[in-house]
Amino acid sequence: MKITIKYRLFASFLLLCGISAGAVEKMPTQHKTEPKQEAAKVEIRIHGVDKTLEKNIRAHLTLEQQRFHPNMGLSRIKRLLKQANTETRRALAPFGYYQAEIQIQHQKNTLADKPNKAPAWLVDIHIKTGEALKLQKREIKLQGAGEDDPMLLQVVKQFPLKVGDVLLQAQYETGKSSLLNAAQEQGYFDAKLLRHEILIDERAYTASIFLQLHTRQRYRFGEIHFTQRNPDKQKVDILAPELLQRFATFKPGEYYSNQKLQQFRQDLTASDYFSDVVVSINRAESQPASNHAGEKAVPVRVQVQANKPNRYSFALGYGTDTGPRANIAWDRRWVNQHGHYAHAELHYSQLRKSLSLVYSMPKADPRSEHLDLRAGYRNEDSDGRDYILYLLGVSRTRHRHLKTPWQELKLKENLFLDYRRERFKASATRYDTSTMLTPGIEWRYLKADEPLYTRNGYSLSLMLRGASSALLSDTNLLQTVFKGIYIFSPQRKHRLISRLEIGSSFMGNFEKVPASLRFLTGGDKSVRGYDYDSLGPKDDTGTLIGGTHLFVASTEYTYRVYGDWDVAAFYDLGNAFDDSKVALKHSLGFGIHWISPIGPIRLDLAFPLYDKEHRWRIHINMGPDL
Repeated sequence: MKITIKYRLFASFLLLCGISAGAVEKMPTQHKTEPKQEAAKVEIRIHGVDKTLEKNIRAHLTLEQQRFHPNMGLSRIKRLLKQANTETRRALAPFGYYQAEIQIQHQKNTLADKPNKAPAWLVDIHIKTGEALKLQKREIKLQGAGEDDPMLLQVVKQFPLKVGDVLLQAQYETGKSSLLNAAQEQGYFDAKLLRHEILIDERAYTASIFLQLHTRQRYRFGEIHFTQRNPDKQKVDILAPELLQRFATFKPGEYYSNQKLQQFRQDLTASDYFSDVVVSINRAESQPASNHAGEKAVPVRVQVQANKPNRYSFALGYGTDTGPRANIAWDRRWVNQHGHYAHAELHYSQLRKSLSLVYSMPKADPRSEHLDLRAGYRNEDSDGRDYILYLLGVSRTRHRHLKTPWQELKLKENLFLDYRRERFKASATRYDTSTMLTPGIEWRYLKADEPLYTRNGYSLSLMLRGASSALLSDTNLLQTVFKGIYIFSPQRKHRLISRLEIGSSFMGNFEKVPASLRFLTGGDKSVRGYDYDSLGPKDDTGTLIGGTHLFVASTEYTYRVYGDWDVAAFYDLGNAFDDSKVALKHSLGFGIHWISPIGPIRLDLAFPLYDKEHRWRIHINMGPDL
């Protein structure tokens, strides 16, 4: 015999999820003592099932709901016990148990007359669940315009119930909802389930699922309409509509995709032009799609409120590389309707003073493409570097897609041309001046599960730059620098961090290469145990002059000991060197790190190895690992 279970199973599923048909009124607050709750008249004890099943059984039992009833006598007990068997079976069904053996016993409680207010009646429900019902057949059909839609087919493939699985109604409802939601997100707004049922063969004790979804037509994107408001909420076009249109990854007439719509909203928010962004559609406004007979298009309405045009920021910090430091920054979020923006930043620390100015202009894809005009001043005075640099530059940033055998990488590409005028310490007694025009290119890639405290992820960067004595430069130069960081968490509390940095320079006259373009290492983020930029070749007087090559490697292990605190152990090696001699420095150490809301704050103690001149050094720094 076969029976169809629809509404009864669905009601059981609702009870399983804790949905009640009634509502509880909130009583008004009264300033008086509430009466004490009466003791339960019935105690129900359920045997043979786990806590999840027991909870669902109690949710179905009328006896459970009425166990405080003041008139709970023998006649009422018997009447409710007659329902209890059916209600218990109904509660077991969503978990696949349809052949359970149920025995219900009741008795008068001999302790009911004692002053401890024991319940008057005891009810014991003994359950042997038996074998769970399994799925013998699963038939899910797609019809209409979306029958070959890859996303819908993927949802069908990932339906939570497979042949041979126990029939769990919660998973059936989840899978059914996922299919309908996926159809809506793909623009099949009129999609409808023509068939959705579970058939149970009681004799064979098997179940079959049948789902039939008719997607009907797929809607397309209509025109995008913008409503802009200034920071005072007055209607005004702060930015040109043509610029805002370029934030969309879709065009009117393309098939609707909720993923693209949400990405559009996120990109507008991330632009920093706006404090509030609302992107919506209304199916009631759908119209016939242009150039697509018989199809409909739904317009996209965007409401944005502009950020305040100016932003000021001030920050204080400390690091053993730099000592105390301060940053002051100003951002002009939008200069004109074309979306141009400006940035100025002043940095001051014991070792370095700098001022940078940037004027940026968005290009074809304003999400990632911009042309920057830059000017800067930098003054550094450390054991390894002593220079004053003036810089003028222009750069073009965009995203480039790189296909590999494993995956497609979205690289950030930066083409730049810098004019550098630098006065630097060339030896213990001599300063020199260098002029260089350095074109270059840099690629960056970052993948991280969390930006501030990455558990799994990696970053890669490769930079190439050069100069020619035939083009506004004092010497020839070709320089490349590679940096890589890899973070892996084998278990929740454990992290492994590996770092690698390699650099090489090929030049005509080393003495004409400015100090800022020579290689040095040592410090918080390279070879710990040594001072900032204190490792590298020296001249005959013992003055650091920097090298033409660089190699730094590090491995670190962190363990979460308590709350937001990690302990760390690390091993670093590296040095800057020239073509004549390579002598890598080694260090070993441990540390304690606090995972603050702005990223890890690290306190490390490092010990140089095989080096009698250096004993140990404390390092303090902060910021993300990638």
